[in-house]
Amino acid sequence: MDVEVGIPRFVCYCILFVGAIDISAYLDQFQFLNQGTVSSTDVYTFVPQCSIYVEAQNVSMSEYSWAAWGPYNYLYQQNTSTTGVGNQCTPGVLFQNTDLPGNDYFAFEPEIASAISCQEACCNDTSCVAWVYDSAAPGAFINCTQGNPCCYLKDLIPAQNPHSGLTSAVVYHNLYYHPPSGMRSAVPLGGLGTGSFELRADGSFHEFTIMNQSPGGSAKQQTLDEALFGVWTSTGKPFMLRTQPPPTGTSAKYPGVDSLTYSGSFPVSKLQVEDHRLNKIDVSLYAFSELHIGNFPLSATPVTVFSLEVENNSPNEVDVAFMFTIPYGKEPDTNRTAVLFSDSNKLAPKNVKTVKASSYMSCYDACSVDDECASWSYDGHNCLLMDSVPSSFWTEGSYSGVKGGWTSSGSPSMLVLNRPGNFPASGNITLLGLNDPGIQSSFQLPIT
Repeated sequence: MDVEVGIPRFVCYCILFVGAIDISAYLDQFQFLNQGTVSSTDVYTFVPQCSIYVEAQNVSMSEYSWAAWGPYNYLYQQNTSTTGVGNQCTPGVLFQNTDLPGNDYFAFEPEIASAISCQEACCNDTSCVAWVYDSAAPGAFINCTQGNPCCYLKDLIPAQNPHSGLTSAVVYHNLYYHPPSGMRSAVPLGGLGTGSFELRADGSFHEFTIMNQSPGGSAKQQTLDEALFGVWTSTGKPFMLRTQPPPTGTSAKYPGVDSLTYSGSFPVSKLQVEDHRLNKIDVSLYAFSELHIGNFPLSATPVTVFSLEVENNSPNEVDVAFMFTIPYGKEPDTNRTAVLFSDSNKLAPKNVKTVKASSYMSCYDACSVDDECASWSYDGHNCLLMDSVPSSFWTEGSYSGVKGGWTSSGSPSMLVLNRPGNFPASGNITLLGLNDPGIQSSFQLPIT
C-alpha cells in the first residue's frame, strides 16, 4: 500500500500523519458515544431561531460577562422528501404581552378574533416561522385596518420585546430535522490550551482557533472549505473524503463519497467511508490528540494525529494513496485591517502599504517578497501589507494571512512552515508523516 500526503500552497498547524501503524488496534477498540451518518444527497441549511447567547466570562476585561437574546442561525437537515407527513408544524409556547417586531411579510384580519387564528394561519404557510396577534391594530398595515384585530406573519424570528396586549409565538414546520451527530459540532482536535479545530461528519473542517489570537473580539476561522482528505485506489479514480466537495477550486473536479458515518468521543473522532467505488475495500479515518490523565504538560502538546485505516477484503492486491490538504495560509472571510479591542498595542501596524493585486494569491505573493511585511489583507480590490500581525475578524468576501514559507528537511522528512517575528501567530508549524516500513510518503512543496 502506498500512502501519499499531498500539501498545497498553504498549510497551518502542527499535524502528524499516521499510516497503518500499530495504534490502529487500539483505535478499533475505542468506545464512541455519538454517531451520525451523512449522505451525499442530504441538504443542510441554516435556520434562524430564538436563543440566548451567553458569554460567561469575557476575557476583554475583568469580571465581565453578558448575554444576548435574539435569532441565531442553527444548522438543520432539510426534508427533501416529496411524500410523507405533509406540512405539519409544531406550535411553540404562547408569549403573552410580548411582541416580535419586524420581519412581517403578510398581515390580515382573522375571521375569528383570537391568537389561535394567527397560529393556524402560520402553520399553514411554510414561509411563516413566527406570528403576532393584536386585538386592535395600531394603524393600517397590509390587509389590516386600524383598530381591528390583526395577525402579523413573519418569515424570520425577531427578538422578543415586552408589549402589553400582544400575543406571539414561534412555529416549527416539518421542513427541517435536527442534523446527524457531528454536523453542528464535533470533537475538538488539538492539545489542551493550544487551540483546536473540528472534523465534522461530512468531512469538512470547522471552528479553527489555532492562530493564537486573543478570544476577546477576534474571530474563529469557521470553515476552511478547501481543507480535505483524498483517497485514490488502483481500482478506480480518486475521490474526496467529503459528502459535498468544495464547489470551486482544484478539488471541485473530484467527486465526494456516497456517505460518511461520524463517531466521536473526546479526544477521538472517526469517519467510516461508504462508497460504491471502493468495491470490498473498507476505509476509515481516525483523528485524535494527546490526552494524558493527570499530566497537563503532555496533554498540552499542539499536535493532531490522523490515522487512515484500509482493509482489503478482495482477493486482489490494491494500491492506496492518501492525501491531506489544509490551506490555512489563506484565511477566507477574514480581514486584518482593524486593531480589535483585545489586541495589545504591539499588534497595531506602524507601516501599512497598499499594493496592486488581482487576487488574494497576488497579495500573498506581494507579502512574501516584501521584507517589512508580516501579514496581509485583501478585500477584492485593495491589497494591504502590514508590518505586524493584528488579529483577524470576520468579513465576508475578504481574505487575509500571515507571512510564512515552507521548507522540507529532517529525517524522517517533514515540511516546516516558518512564520517569522515575535507576534502571537509567529512560530514553526510542522507536518510529519509516520508509516510502517515499506509504505511510501511524499510531500508537495509550496509553489513558488
